[in-house]
Amino acid sequence: MSRTPIREALLKLSEKGFVELVPRVGTYVTQIDLRNVKYAYEVKKRLESLACELAAQRISEEEADKLLILADEISDLSPQEDYEAYIEFDYKFRKEVRRISGNPYLIEYLEDLNIKTMRFVKHIEYKWKMPSGMMHPSKPLQKQ
Repeated sequence: MSRTPIREALLKLSEKGFVELVPRVGTYVTQIDLRNVKYAYEVKKRLESLACELAAQRISEEEADKLLILADEISDLSPQEDYEAYIEFDYKFRKEVRRISGNPYLIEYLEDLNIKTMRFVKHIEYKWKMPSGMMHPSKPLQKQ
């Protein structure tokens, strides 16, 4: 395999802010910037609302049935205990709503924002699954 496809992939990752390219030194994975995550969620919240509004105007009965099935599958999961599956079904549901909205720009922008926020969501998952013996953040302190 030539270096060109790898170089192009690294340039795309750099454009998205996932890696930093340092000439004649190397490529480094960037830290998650919570300010940027916050900004992405602010925009994503508004665009997801628009996608829902458009989807509600354009949805077919078959598409509504598909969303109901996805919603039922999500409701059976616990965000804490089934975190990975919960995130996956949430993503599928929102992606389907975006598709039903029928607006290609909206779909593209939301997918780009989703890529930016998913890195943070995956980091939370990693932090949530603590090694045994360590106290989980959802468990209250108890007197001994």
